[in-house]
Amino acid sequence: MEINQDFPCAEENDAVTLTAPDGFEKYLWNTGERSKTISVLHKTGERYFVNLTPFSSLSENCDLRLDYTIPSGLGTYINKVSICEGETYAVGDSVYRNTGVYLNRLSRPGQCDSLITTELTIIKLPETYKKITICEGDSLHVGNSTYQENGLYFNRIHQPDRCDSLVTTELTVTPLSRYTQELYICEGESIVVGNSTYKKSGTYINRLSRPNQCDSIVTTHLTVIYLKVAIPTSEQILFGDDLHVKPQIISNDTYTSLWSPNDGLNCYNCDSVLISPTASNTYTLLVQSKLSSCTATAAINIEVVPMCQLFTPDIFTPNQDSVNEIFFPIGGSCIRQILQFTIYNRWGEVIYVARNFPPSEASFGWTGHVKGKPASPGTYNYRIEFEYINTLRQLKSGDFLLVR
Repeated sequence: MEINQDFPCAEENDAVTLTAPDGFEKYLWNTGERSKTISVLHKTGERYFVNLTPFSSLSENCDLRLDYTIPSGLGTYINKVSICEGETYAVGDSVYRNTGVYLNRLSRPGQCDSLITTELTIIKLPETYKKITICEGDSLHVGNSTYQENGLYFNRIHQPDRCDSLVTTELTVTPLSRYTQELYICEGESIVVGNSTYKKSGTYINRLSRPNQCDSIVTTHLTVIYLKVAIPTSEQILFGDDLHVKPQIISNDTYTSLWSPNDGLNCYNCDSVLISPTASNTYTLLVQSKLSSCTATAAINIEVVPMCQLFTPDIFTPNQDSVNEIFFPIGGSCIRQILQFTIYNRWGEVIYVARNFPPSEASFGWTGHVKGKPASPGTYNYRIEFEYINTLRQLKSGDFLLVR
């Protein structure tokens, strides 16, 4: 036994009829009405009751009370919803993706339908355009993507509790500057490239940082020049002899040679030389690398020992005694010839000349006569130009005393 509602799924505030059970003499509703049925507004949760008096009841204690609560009727709901561009919102079997107001009636088994009004707002995704320049070898991270090459890239960035953002990236990759250098250093030296120091031959690659610029790649081809020269430190030769000097030169580069001094050298810029010194001297060889400023030196001291000399007497006595009758130069085997033999009187006048004759030949000497007459006693001067067998020429001059 219960109170019945004619339209249990009525909309809120619609008029509905409540009906009490049959078979009672009297009806008394809490609204004060005394009929079997009453008309009320459908308000969910509103409470009503009716007192029922049976027929032939002698006491109110026999009355029966029925309670009734207005159930939820046709549910009416208003939803204000915001979604991100590209997303969808479903209401029942309907799917929406554009801004607007949508009305949907949803059936629910064993329950009243629901009437749903959806105010849908589509939030446009924020868009960003970026121009970015990076250096070769570097990377750009956008969201979960990594880029290392020139190009135009599109990314959708997911953000918790917010709409995604659209990022367009125009990426330019700047190549690293590259430089190759050929360097030469001397043995024992070193070079510095960036933070690195090198002392051995080889190819080295360095990445050098530059403030506010991309790094540079420097390739260094390094050659260590070794240059060594060795010659005897001293030699002794006889006067008029030659000395062949052949130095030992060790190098991994082409080089130039320079001897000094030039006196007596057959070649001042050759490795091996023939030295014909006229006096003791020290000769220095300077060897220089052509690819670098590397040098090496060595010196040889040559002592010239006189082998033979040209002699003339200090006193000349042409007095017909067959002793020291002729004044002439006397020389050893190292002298090839007398080129010119000249006698001068005390006033510097030439009184005798002989040319091109072997040394120690009296037949080419001065007999002490001037123009066929005996020369006066006194001091006379001489000048002798002679040639050694090695073609070296030399002068000898002096004076002598003529005594009769």
